[in-house]
Amino acid sequence: MLFGLQFKDGSFHIAFDKGALDALMGEDTDAAGLAGGKLLSEVKRVLASCDGQYLCVTLGQTHVLSEPTIHSVAVSVAVSVAVLVAVSVAA
Repeated sequence: MLFGLQFKDGSFHIAFDKGALDALMGEDTDAAGLAGGKLLSEVKRVLASCDGQYLCVTLGQTHVLSEPTIHSVAVSVAVSVAVLVAVSVAA
């Protein structure tokens, strides 16, 4: 469950996201934006405000990276976003 985590505020120094934000925001819709915002609000809540870090591995879709909520998380914690690049391997 990604929402309503049973942890106290500021419980973690790092949150690692490998695809959760992309899964919630797969489409550029209002509903997807709300779901992504809920996730990021929860991440912000459980991260320590003094040194919390949110590491997000993402496909780098424009609507995900431009989500205003990701910028609001960055105000209180460090945010690192790693954009995956498609690599073609010749047979």
